Amino acid sequence: MDFGYDARTLDLRKRLLAFMDERIYPAEAVFAEQVAAAVRQGRPWQRVPITSELKAGARSRGLWNLFLTGKAAAAVRQLDAGSLLDPPLTNLQYAALAELTGWSPALAPEALNCAAPDTGNMEVLAEFGSPEQQERWLRPLLEGTIRSAFCMTEPDVASSDATNIATTVARDGEGYGFAELARRHGDFALAGVVTRVRSSADGDIQEAVVSGFGVSDRPVTRDVTPLVRAAAGSDAVESALRGMTTTLATDVVDTAGDAHGSQAYRRRLFSVLAARELARAYRGSLGAAA
Repeated sequence: MDFGYDARTLDLRKRLLAFMDERIYPAEAVFAEQVAAAVRQGRPWQRVPITSELKAGARSRGLWNLFLTGKAAAAVRQLDAGSLLDPPLTNLQYAALAELTGWSPALAPEALNCAAPDTGNMEVLAEFGSPEQQERWLRPLLEGTIRSAFCMTEPDVASSDATNIATTVARDGEGYGFAELARRHGDFALAGVVTRVRSSADGDIQEAVVSGFGVSDRPVTRDVTPLVRAAAGSDAVESALRGMTTTLATDVVDTAGDAHGSQAYRRRLFSVLAARELARAYRGSLGAAA
């Protein structure tokens, strides 16, 4: 197999090497100073000004969103073709450029909008996100105006290695039970929402429950059968449930408790997650009953 660089890769490597020499390496000291200042001010996760300047420089040189290849690139093209190279790179071409950004890992990947976890999140949103999710989250990620996160925390399990996931699901009578439950995303907001919906063969909803996790070790569980039954008659079940979960969110979030994040944020988060997961569980229950 030939792993030699083609003409396009050589050109991009030359341009990227020049950007690293002219902009990235000289900015490393400034970056360190700005990060230290943010930490002293109690804002360690704040994006510092120098990264925005470098992003503008990289984009002006055509060194932007280089990581988008294959199916993800094709999906992004339908939303915002201007955010892509034309044509997109192959994985082999991008690998030679990703190696160079690794020479300044704190600055170069983000400057090119090629930093994890944004890269993986953009690919997932591009291929599987709803139009609403793509407009709200994918477009600003492609523009480099926001950052994203990857949260996968479980009791007694660590790291971002998906093979470490310990949560298991097993059939429990007519429904499904979780043997282990994700508790919290770090220490800043309501973490877990678990739902279960059971339907009869004729589509009647027999049971619907939702559980939320906060500071306490035990979930706060509520029967939401009437809500799901009311929403089931709508063409857009998730949207209907979203409008019904405000009071439920206040009850569950305030009961579960949390030491971080505003109550308003946690309530909105729970409302969105509960509506989404209940709608998904409802659709799954219809298939299981059939």
